[in-house]
Amino acid sequence: MKRFAFNGGSWVGGTNGLMKPISNDNGISGQQGRDAYLDALVADPLLPAKPTISYSGAAGFPQDGLVFTSSAFSDPQGAGTFEAMEWRVSELNQIGGGEREIMPGGRTWSFLDDGSDQGTAWKETGFDDTSWDMGAAPLGFGGVTGLIFDTTTERNIITAYFRTTVNVSDLDSLESFTFKILADDAAVIWVNGEEAVRDSFTSNQEINYDTPAAVNANETEYAEYVVDASLFVEGENLIAVEVHNRSASSGDMGFEVTLSASEKLILDGGPPRFEWDADWESGELTSFSAQLDLPSVTRVDRPYRARVRHQDNT
Repeated sequence: MKRFAFNGGSWVGGTNGLMKPISNDNGISGQQGRDAYLDALVADPLLPAKPTISYSGAAGFPQDGLVFTSSAFSDPQGAGTFEAMEWRVSELNQIGGGEREIMPGGRTWSFLDDGSDQGTAWKETGFDDTSWDMGAAPLGFGGVTGLIFDTTTERNIITAYFRTTVNVSDLDSLESFTFKILADDAAVIWVNGEEAVRDSFTSNQEINYDTPAAVNANETEYAEYVVDASLFVEGENLIAVEVHNRSASSGDMGFEVTLSASEKLILDGGPPRFEWDADWESGELTSFSAQLDLPSVTRVDRPYRARVRHQDNT
């Protein structure tokens, strides 16, 4: 293995007189560097052909009925050179790390824009909002630079209230959630009755139904807030938003909000698993057998990789 390393800061490869010329810095891959020596090894014309595997068991991959079939042994030196074969099966991590869209823009919301004091009950999951109006986002009135309103709300109010629900599945595989909101002029987002985001309000500010926004909003850019996954539950979740205007006489007010989630890198939450830590190995088999009837060593709903290797006697 030490021949794979640099020697004095440069790769000697086929120039040192000990290794094949193919292993110099312009190997089969066309890359510059140490991969050239590996190219030389793989290109050996005397190696047996790389075997392939197909699944030949029952449909649905039953835990106690997994069967795999290997391609036939093939060696350029002839059919009589078979020495051994070996099977191995390894459980793999379910790799995530991506972004999952939970609530795109254009969401339909229940909303109340009559200027009334709704106290705190309106943001709770058990609140009855069936008498509220409904409309698709963006919602508001006037001329908010970054929004073209799908639904127009009432003018001359300080606060309007909005509610919708989103469904979250596989919560254990999610690391965090991200709200992106464009609000004129300020907003508070609640998740299942818990405060999640304050947009253009200070953290210690008391907010009531008649509390005006402290500043005029940036109407051209969405603000982004990452919140903890513990705010959410598996299944249905309530998203409640209160939007506050700068003053009751303001000429515009509105909002749009989206929600996405970041997956954990390892979705099953366990430690990293590597293929060389096999869950099952057949050991060396000196008689060729194309079919493998796998013992019940796998777990349900987990990804696995099966491998087979063929060895000649030269």
